[in-house]
Amino acid sequence: MPVSPVLQEHGILYVRSEYEQRPGVSIYEAAQPGGAPERWFTTTYEFWIDPGNPWRFRRVTTEWLPDGPHIRDGMGSDGETGWWELDVARGITVPVYHSGRPPQSNARWLETFTVRPAVLRLLQPETAERLQEEERAPWGRVETWRYRPAPGAPWITITVRVEEPRIRVQEESPNALGETNRLRIVEWRWLEEGALPPDFWLRPPEPPIPPQEQPGSSRSLPIFPLGDFRGRAGGLIPGLF
Repeated sequence: MPVSPVLQEHGILYVRSEYEQRPGVSIYEAAQPGGAPERWFTTTYEFWIDPGNPWRFRRVTTEWLPDGPHIRDGMGSDGETGWWELDVARGITVPVYHSGRPPQSNARWLETFTVRPAVLRLLQPETAERLQEEERAPWGRVETWRYRPAPGAPWITITVRVEEPRIRVQEESPNALGETNRLRIVEWRWLEEGALPPDFWLRPPEPPIPPQEQPGSSRSLPIFPLGDFRGRAGGLIPGLF
């Protein structure tokens, strides 16, 4: 990988995204007896990726529901001896451990942050409306487009990094009720490898601790201290992923 503010050769890449659904169906609730109602909620996606070892990574998906945060799925691998998985939708409600390498490398997770080629082909003056271009840290130059994935389909607004890799910074799309579902990357940061505990990659996550809401606050999701897999709240805080 080239050395840049977005991709580097050394260190651990930490990415955190939010997906706001208004409303949506919780996968965690759908796996419980009684099913799941439609509701407004946010899903957070966290990734830790080692570019120096394609088999070492960690990801955790958390749904923030009225009764608190619930880990929906996750996977981790130390890149050498073993890996674990958790997936409520598949009935894996407690971590299951495996020996050897996982079935996919961390390149799979890096690909989820970039815009698909089919979408890039639509982001042209002939098929989309370019709304603005600006500098935005840490991405550098980004551009925002408004496009339709198919004739007659609802408009989607997407913000994309201009240079390679074409990171999808934010995407907004209307749902059937006219509300806007929003996916956005809220953290993209490089960590020193020594900042993570030695057993970090193979230790399953604990449910995050909800933050204490402050008077007048309009946000309820925390920014977890980077490298803290237990998800203790450290402030306010994406995208699929």
